[in-house]
Amino acid sequence: VNDVAWSPYVPYWLATGGEGGEAHVWDLRYAAADGAAVATLSHPTNHGSIRSLAWSATHADLLSTGTSDKSWWLHSLRADSGGGEAPTVRAAVIADRRAADDIGSVVGLRAKGNAFYTLSACGDLYAHRVAPGALAASTLHRMDGDEFQRVETAVYARDLKGAAETVIGAVQRLKEDPAGDADAGTHPIVRHAESIRRLCDLFKAKPRIAHASWALPPASVALGGGSLADGEQPASVTVTAEAGPKPSSPTAARKDFASDLAYVAYGLPPDFPLEAAASRQPVVWQALELLNMANLRIRLGRMVDIADGAGEKSAAPTDGDGRALWKGVVERERQIMQYVKAEPALFDARLLRAVVKLVLPHDCIAGLTLGLGICQAFLSCQRQHEHRGAMAPVSCEMLDGLVHVLLFPTVFDTDTSGGGGGDAGDDAAMAARAVAVPNVQMVRERIGECLAVCPEA
Repeated sequence: VNDVAWSPYVPYWLATGGEGGEAHVWDLRYAAADGAAVATLSHPTNHGSIRSLAWSATHADLLSTGTSDKSWWLHSLRADSGGGEAPTVRAAVIADRRAADDIGSVVGLRAKGNAFYTLSACGDLYAHRVAPGALAASTLHRMDGDEFQRVETAVYARDLKGAAETVIGAVQRLKEDPAGDADAGTHPIVRHAESIRRLCDLFKAKPRIAHASWALPPASVALGGGSLADGEQPASVTVTAEAGPKPSSPTAARKDFASDLAYVAYGLPPDFPLEAAASRQPVVWQALELLNMANLRIRLGRMVDIADGAGEKSAAPTDGDGRALWKGVVERERQIMQYVKAEPALFDARLLRAVVKLVLPHDCIAGLTLGLGICQAFLSCQRQHEHRGAMAPVSCEMLDGLVHVLLFPTVFDTDTSGGGGGDAGDDAAMAARAVAVPNVQMVRERIGECLAVCPEA
């Protein structure tokens, strides 16, 4: 072995290169699995030994090697099921360069983007910048459609500005998709919920893999690490050779490595400095915010659908985790108001009315405050467009149904007439609500003031 290199993104991946002219990748969670590497990288025209190797500083799946036959190679690792039950990992050379002498050292620097530096035995220093076209062939595509695949290619090339510009155009077109039927309550963006979710995942930097989340196995027992794609960090275990499990097989090691590789190679790698990149390119922030808005619109729609499906069977419908839907809305109140003000056309009036109705029976003050914020957002948008002499995408007239829910006397009001008919529990709940009556009235008055300057509603 001439050189070793730790992966900067997955702490239990180790690459080695030696006299045999091949580079090997090892998963140290399976260090006792018969000493088998989980991946082997080579090139048919390489007739020298591996003198140095380096992982990419921007991609978790790229490994470069420098050889004694004056060659520099950049290898791309890919998980490949091959039609069998046990996935394998294949390696392909996506870039190469010849030097004047043996390559003695290889370095990859994050500050320089997709670039590597090599130092030859005669002292020549070479810079290798990987062109986006070379990376395009190695991009993992999990989305359908040319536009979405262009986003995947740009993100893999770390061209976040180009990816963001394509995302903004794509989401804007989804919003205007005529296939959506507003009269039936289906917003165009909802039809593309899966695409929006994948775009959000694509732009999300994965969390750093903590060193405490894995451990080397005992000398006689291999640790079954588990896959990162399972959503949980592998947990370390302590066993004895007599009572513990048998060492995991090389097949199991390769299977977990292939699964982890598929996870970290798609989108942005763990701990990628997304905020720093976005601060240099404001359009990236705009794309992220637009995706967050679309994702919130989809989430609110799903909440309303769950509540409608529950009907009168449940007084407080819950999500899949057992949490009350109305609490989820209250927790997102500030975000809802912010996004409705920024993109009111994304949140149709029918949805907003249903969302407010989710909250009102359980927290009247919060429901009325949310409704007030929505009314103000629509009014602000209408005034801004009128001031510019342009047609506003929304108007307060659209909020007739919401205004009716907010201002018309309903069962959400406290009964102060002293009428009975309920049980002790109902009486206690009504007494608790009575304390908030002045605040409810104050909020209603604020809504009335807001709408007084907007006769259309």
